[in-house]
Amino acid sequence: MGRSSFILFLFCLFLGEALLASSVESEPREWILTRKPSKTSWQKLLAPNPELEFMNSFGPFNKYARVRAKSKIKARLAKEITALQRNLTYQALEQADPALNRSWGLINIGQTIPNLGTGTEGVDVGAAKTWELTSGNKNVVIAVLDSGIDLKHEDLQKNLWLNKLELEPNALDDDHNGFINDLNGWNFVDESARIQDDNNHGTAVSGIIAADAKNGKGSRGLLAEASLMVVKILDENGMGTTERAVRGIEYAVTSGASVINASWGGSVFDQVLFDTIQWANAQGVLVICAAGNEAKDNDTDDKPSYPASFNLPNVISVAAIDNKGQLASFSSYGKETVHLAAPGVGIYTAVRGGYQYLDGTSFAAPFVSAAAALLKGQELSLSPQEVKSRLIKTVAPLDYYMKEKIVSGGRVQIYHALKNIVSPKPQVPLEWIKVVKSIETSHPYLNDSKQVFEINQPGATHVRVHFSRFELEKKYDFISLKDKEGRLVNGYTGAKGDFWSADVLGDTLRIEFVSDFSTQDWGFSIDDYEYSP
Repeated sequence: MGRSSFILFLFCLFLGEALLASSVESEPREWILTRKPSKTSWQKLLAPNPELEFMNSFGPFNKYARVRAKSKIKARLAKEITALQRNLTYQALEQADPALNRSWGLINIGQTIPNLGTGTEGVDVGAAKTWELTSGNKNVVIAVLDSGIDLKHEDLQKNLWLNKLELEPNALDDDHNGFINDLNGWNFVDESARIQDDNNHGTAVSGIIAADAKNGKGSRGLLAEASLMVVKILDENGMGTTERAVRGIEYAVTSGASVINASWGGSVFDQVLFDTIQWANAQGVLVICAAGNEAKDNDTDDKPSYPASFNLPNVISVAAIDNKGQLASFSSYGKETVHLAAPGVGIYTAVRGGYQYLDGTSFAAPFVSAAAALLKGQELSLSPQEVKSRLIKTVAPLDYYMKEKIVSGGRVQIYHALKNIVSPKPQVPLEWIKVVKSIETSHPYLNDSKQVFEINQPGATHVRVHFSRFELEKKYDFISLKDKEGRLVNGYTGAKGDFWSADVLGDTLRIEFVSDFSTQDWGFSIDDYEYSP
């Protein structure tokens, strides 16, 4: 019973009368009366109150009657009538947007997604509980540095950022390609206010962040209330430059953005871009980056993805997971450089003129941008580092082995971030028992070969090995570390010196070594292993 209904109940019970009024949340002038068990008909009970029109009785033992008040009057009720409340209205628990059930990243109830299959319930960003707390804050501006936005899209017009100029909202230029002047953003590709998307990418990213939640069309973004600053730095082919990116960041920062979404990247370290993002940090701006779609380890690869791999306190790098909570096959990762994961496979979002399912870390990053904006909107004093730290420490843990792929080992969980809830995370054992064991390849190893080594320690809960020397041809010869069930725990290649491997769950550790047809290197040598009972 709601608070207003409870108050009406008290009036009826103790005073014997109630003020009848209508509500926008109820049928006009319709009320529900509750009576004590009685053989007396409702019509007879209501006879002394001609201002109440009897409509019907219902419920177990005809306990309830629906009546209509003819005017806003006080009605004295019979002693047998114990309570009165409005005839409240309800709607089906489908959100205002009919396609929300396709958006598993927001709410995952185990629905089936085309080309992806049935998901795991609860593997989402926690949108349902988040929306009970907040719908967003228009004062927190998110700059989408991308290919523009479809300005005519039914789901994206509501949440566009408005620059503080003396201009009429929604005023279009003569070509209807973009808003006049820089009302909603700027195009650094052709130096104009034409921020209309000519690629689709920026529209899709924007839809994930803040597609209209109440228009009854398409799906919805994570934010119902948002200010999307459109900064076009990518051309119709989805290509950008250092200059455009830097000018776009400068524009976003000086125009008041708190969060920048960067769903793009390159494989060469860019000092100018690095310095600009470092400057943005000093201005209090967070930059959310896609980790990359090359399925590579950004920690060790010669060409990791930038700006995601910039070691800066205001950069958050985001990997992609599927609807079962598994790292996407294409997603890049990094135990030291990729901070958390977000939905990035089969993501239903806006595209020019419609909607589409899309894959990529490009579409994981905006979930985190929206999360950062929600957190910043709730606690405006938080610095970029504090927002980053909160998002990382409040993740929902993923598979145990994700600790070898991602800094946090988990996926963004926005409700937990807003409430500062830290979920227990699987811990590496503190107690280890060492066993001397020699395993090694030939030195040098053979070309075009495959070798399998296995360690079994009955009763163990965790097993790991120590490599005393490790030298393989990088990217071409490698080992795969697997557990008893054949699950891949980690892979290693290149020259690594001596190190401890990741630990595998259970009593069996399996090492699979594969070399290609060219270039032999020294190989590897294991001198002992450890297990936890």
